[in-house]
Amino acid sequence: DSREYPQDVALKTELAKINLARAKNYSKAGDHALAAKHARLAVANAKAAPEISASAESTLHSSIAKLGVNPKNAEQRKVLGDKLSAQNRHSEALVEYQAAAKLSPSVANHVSVGNAAAMSGQHMEAKAAYQEALELNPDSSSALRQLGMTRLKLRDYTGASADLTRALILDQSDKVAANALIGLWREQVASRPSDPNSHLGLARALQV
Repeated sequence: DSREYPQDVALKTELAKINLARAKNYSKAGDHALAAKHARLAVANAKAAPEISASAESTLHSSIAKLGVNPKNAEQRKVLGDKLSAQNRHSEALVEYQAAAKLSPSVANHVSVGNAAAMSGQHMEAKAAYQEALELNPDSSSALRQLGMTRLKLRDYTGASADLTRALILDQSDKVAANALIGLWREQVASRPSDPNSHLGLARALQV
């Protein structure tokens, strides 16, 4: 998140150094799964330190290669991200999905990046990933829904309403988008009962 405080960035850079040292130690010891884990965490924490990030990526590539994953294969990196995500290791999954999206930019890969970022609490990063997905396909209902849900978290209610409405127009069976939109307008009515726009919005949301 670009709004992080300088001390947070400094702390993450220190953490990245520790993660990288651990990754290298595990790699030397022949434990490539733990080497890969700590290398991913180093990549995740080293956003403000390109030299640590590059070294961590190099360690990650050699570790996953020894585990039978081709680091230059987008599909294999995505599958690895899915496995990590299923284990609730979202920060690590994010690193794998970002690699997949870089190797093969697609709506699905960018949405996976966004989902992992959102699950890690990185809502600005999630928003950017969903927007990248929509640049590739402006009519992706899943990217619109996820962007709308992220805008809700960021308290951008106008943007959330617009995205969720568009998602529902494109896919009327999307219950998640429908419930989020109705919930959003119910909240607006509760917080501004005398504002006719809130009531109008809720009526529209119930109709979509």
